[in-house]
Amino acid sequence: MAEGGADALPQAAIPRASFGPYRVLERIGRGGMADVFAAHDTQLGRRVALKVLQESVAMLSGASERFLREGRAAALIRHPHVIQVFASGTEHGMAYLAMELLAGQDLAAILSRLGPLGIDDALDLLVPVIAGVAAAHDAGVVHLDLKPSNVFISRGAGGQPFPKVLDFGVSRVLAGAEVDRSMASRQVVGTAMYMAPEQAADARNASFRSDQYALAMILRESLTGRPGAGLDAGAIPEAVRDVVQRALSPSPDDRFPSVCSFGDALLPFASERTRLAWSVELGDPASRPHPVFGEASPESARHAPTIDEDGAASCDPDRGLRVLASIDGVIVGEIGRVCTVIWRTPVTRERFDAQRAGLDRVVARHPEGVGFLCVIETDTVPPPSDPLRRASIAMIAAHADRLRYVACVVEGSGFKAAAARSVLAGMRLVFRGRVSTGYFATLAQATNQLAKYVPIGSEAAFISSVEILRSLLGRSADEALAMG
Repeated sequence: MAEGGADALPQAAIPRASFGPYRVLERIGRGGMADVFAAHDTQLGRRVALKVLQESVAMLSGASERFLREGRAAALIRHPHVIQVFASGTEHGMAYLAMELLAGQDLAAILSRLGPLGIDDALDLLVPVIAGVAAAHDAGVVHLDLKPSNVFISRGAGGQPFPKVLDFGVSRVLAGAEVDRSMASRQVVGTAMYMAPEQAADARNASFRSDQYALAMILRESLTGRPGAGLDAGAIPEAVRDVVQRALSPSPDDRFPSVCSFGDALLPFASERTRLAWSVELGDPASRPHPVFGEASPESARHAPTIDEDGAASCDPDRGLRVLASIDGVIVGEIGRVCTVIWRTPVTRERFDAQRAGLDRVVARHPEGVGFLCVIETDTVPPPSDPLRRASIAMIAAHADRLRYVACVVEGSGFKAAAARSVLAGMRLVFRGRVSTGYFATLAQATNQLAKYVPIGSEAAFISSVEILRSLLGRSADEALAMG
């Protein structure tokens, strides 16, 4: 990995530079390690945020590699409340990350300006953050530096606050039974105020429950307006204090078994809107207890995803990832015994027929039973017309005896997402008692449910395979088929 040095671009020249397809427009922020610029993506015509490692930091041994790890870790996570990283690389001797450009301010600035928040307001902001962190954990990533300044509040549909988890710069990826190389030392990473006791004592002790501790610290600060303040003062119900205090237990074993469990325990105190939005994703509180580093099973280790130098995720080739069809923003693949379809464009007869043909092929290859996973990117995909809706019902009914589970992931939070979920809820009623179906807000949750019906090996590796399939959507049909 190249480090900064004699070939590095002078910092003053960055506002006139380009990094890959990204042309720098203006500086919009500066942190302790990196500068952030607004940039123009010359290939896709969009504005992005470009995070460039500072020259003085890049001179330090291993700094660029650690910086680029942030992009590789974030690339494993697909959730609306986690910052999306588009690309990473090194240009002019300087490491950079290209990510979505957000408008708003971080939670630290909001708390400094407003002081303590009411319970409804605090949970409206932090329950989606908890869901985003849970998605990271499902992808095998532990953040290790959660704090108010790493929770960014932008505006979503209807002007509602829309939080995003930022900065995976010191995160760790759980890779089977091993922790990544940077976890091999006792070096303390994170921010002391929000750091769990076991993480502060030795970075090698950090686990998914260390993130839970940090989230509880953020919630406590949001409710009191002061870092490290207790919950005794103010109009905070005792039941809320009990939930927060359990998540802050000195021993990880005394905390909730997972971040999902923590979020589920907070839902009864949230606003009705937040309860309705997140009860499915955070429900079943004990369903996914996460291991500490080093506890992965031999099966998980064999199928664990790996991260290459370009930030791409890959998995064991014997998992049988095949591309079956690729047509104008729709890709159909086979991952083991699961037919997987990703939609980025509206449903048409030609695209639907490709989906149906792909399912037919997977069913024919696995008479013992299959799963069906449909991922809908609702920013671009409206609900299907009535004829195509009826065709979808007929497609599933034709394989009712072989389909073990049908999972639909609706990504997004706007009107289109709500309409798509309504359509899927209606279709689900049609198959009650014949085919088990479910619709979800995240790929991680759908995968967890699929695994109960169809053998998929490691959930993290399966998610990685889906993301590999998604990455082929931008390629020509011939190229996608060849790569798959």
